[in-house]
Amino acid sequence: MRILFTGFDPFGGEKINPAGEAVKMMKNEIQGAEILKLEVPTVFGKAGEVLKKAVEQYRPDAVVCVGQAGGRAAITPEMIAVNIMDARIPDNAGNKPCHELIIKEGREAYFSSLPVKDIEKNLNDNGIPSSVSYGADNE
Repeated sequence: MRILFTGFDPFGGEKINPAGEAVKMMKNEIQGAEILKLEVPTVFGKAGEVLKKAVEQYRPDAVVCVGQAGGRAAITPEMIAVNIMDARIPDNAGNKPCHELIIKEGREAYFSSLPVKDIEKNLNDNGIPSSVSYGADNE
């Protein structure tokens, strides 16, 4: 099994991105699964292109995108991804989209195929605060 983990590069004037650093620190193999790591640019549109090329190249069995949600006191696996770009601050290329579709002909939202509720339970059972998130901007 091959699992691709992604983390973003630093943005918003920060020198590091904790999500990207966490991905870099992962072992290359976990319970027999090969772990692939990819840093994606914090640039609207470009991040998706980089991810798509990596999926085509490596053909992973699963993809886990790790992100930073400043101010949250828990790990919050996402249940749903909304097909909207709505930036709070400009990305690393100065883009600041407001309520724009990510995939023009796509659905309004996409549900995770990962066992999000099981991940939440496992984290909490091991003393790591966790709750399911129903959107990147919501807790």
